[in-house]
Amino acid sequence: MIRIPEGTISGDVVLAVGEGSKLASMSNPLTLRVAVPMAENLHPVANPAVDTDGNVYATVSGGRGQSVRCRFFRLRRTSRCGRLCAMC
Repeated sequence: MIRIPEGTISGDVVLAVGEGSKLASMSNPLTLRVAVPMAENLHPVANPAVDTDGNVYATVSGGRGQSVRCRFFRLRRTSRCGRLCAMC
């Protein structure tokens, strides 16, 4: 496990042993995908589902003691959040 610095973006990563003129070996490039926060304060009930377009579907309960009218949300890849129920 390694700590990923804030602001890191997805791309190819190479693992190198040694440094400078003492570089012993390097790995083949591997693709690193870095996740970013899409929404806050949703209080998800269970694991979200992701469709083939990258949209995330989640059920929420609200904060402690809070009543939630609509419990189903879709988070689009564009970071837009929308409710998914007829009563909203």
